This record gives sequence, structure tokens and C-alpha cells, in this order.
Amino acid sequence: MIDTIFFLLVFFMMTTLSMVKLKGLNLNLPRPAFHGDKRPAGNVVISINDEGVVNLNKADVEVKDLPEKFTEAITASPHAAVVLNVSEAQKTQALVSTLDLLNELIAETGSSNPIIVATKKH
Repeated sequence: MIDTIFFLLVFFMMTTLSMVKLKGLNLNLPRPAFHGDKRPAGNVVISINDEGVVNLNKADVEVKDLPEKFTEAITASPHAAVVLNVSEAQKTQALVSTLDLLNELIAETGSSNPIIVATKKH
């Protein structure tokens, strides 16, 4: 008896689902800021290793020269993502200070580069 009731329940559920017309919303999705072959050339990668040495796109950079070099890099590729990779051995303040500096420099240039903080998967 229970099997028959369960069968009828499933049968009516399936038939009512097939009779209902599913209506979705028409959305105007945003288009990418770049068109055709104008895709970003690559990411701007800033790394701070265990000893505190700063690298910009795999080249050693003095901390005092970082703002100038970073501004040149994002001006050269205005749609590139900025990847910030700070070693686990560094204090959190190194990450926060670098993020603040990058946000200020991006705001000064008027670009809209996203900042991605790279982490290790544990």
C-alpha cells in the first residue's frame, strides 16, 4: 500500500513539473573591458620572501623604488591583475602595508587593477 502511494506521489510530482513552464529573467550581463586581442598581457606579480626582499615580476626591487616601478608596470598593462605573494615568515603588517601602498598607487593612476593575494593551500 505504501509503495503504491509513494509511486503516485512521484508520478504526480513528475507530471506537474513537466507541465510548468520555467521562466527565467532576461539579464544584460556586463561585457569585458577589453575587446578582441586587447586582453591583458599578464599579471603584475609582487613577492616578498622570507628575508624581506621584494620582487616585481621576478626582478629584485628596492623597497624605496617599488612605487615608481609598480606605477610603470601597471601603466604598461592597465587591465592586468596585481598578484601579491607574501611569505608566511613575514609579519602580517608587511602584507597590510604593501596592500595599502598598492591601493594608493592604483588610485593615483586612475586604473582599476584588481589585487589578488596569493596564498598556499594547506
